[in-house]
Amino acid sequence: MKLTDAKNTKEGLTERFGRLFRKHKAGEILKHLPAIAAILVDVGGLNVPGAAKGIFGLIRSFGKATPNDEREELEESVGRLLVAIVATQKQLSDRCNTLEAENASIRSELARGSQELTLLRFDLQAAKAAVEFLEKRNTYLGWGLLVVGLLALSELARRLVH
Repeated sequence: MKLTDAKNTKEGLTERFGRLFRKHKAGEILKHLPAIAAILVDVGGLNVPGAAKGIFGLIRSFGKATPNDEREELEESVGRLLVAIVATQKQLSDRCNTLEAENASIRSELARGSQELTLLRFDLQAAKAAVEFLEKRNTYLGWGLLVVGLLALSELARRLVH
C-alpha cells in the first residue's frame, strides 16, 4: 500500500502509522519521514505545531515496539524535519507578506493611474469641445469673408459699370 492511498482522517492516519511503525525499522521510516510530515501538515490544515505534536505522539505510542536508540534517532530526525518545516513556513509567510505589500503598492498605482486617466478623459473632452467651437468659428468666418468679398466685388462691378 502506498503512503498516500489511505484516507486522511485521524483514525486512518493512526492506523496507517501504527502499521508502518510495527512493520519497519526506524531507518526505513526515516526515508518516508518527509511524506509523513507532509501528510500530517496537510491533514492538520497547514498547522505545523499540530503536525509536530501528531508526529511525536505517533512516535511515542508506536515507538514502544522499537528499541530506544532507533526511537531516539527517529525523534531527532523528526525534530530536524519539523524545524525545517517551520523555517520554510516562516519563509513562505515572509514572502506572502512581501507579495501582499507589492499587491497593495500595485493597487495604489492602479488607483492613481485610474484617476489620471479620468482627468485625461475630461481634458480630452474639453479639447474636443474647443476644436468643435474653433471649426464652427472658422466656418462662420469663412462664410462672412465670402459675403464681404462678394459685396466688395459687386460694389466694384457697379462702379465699373457706372
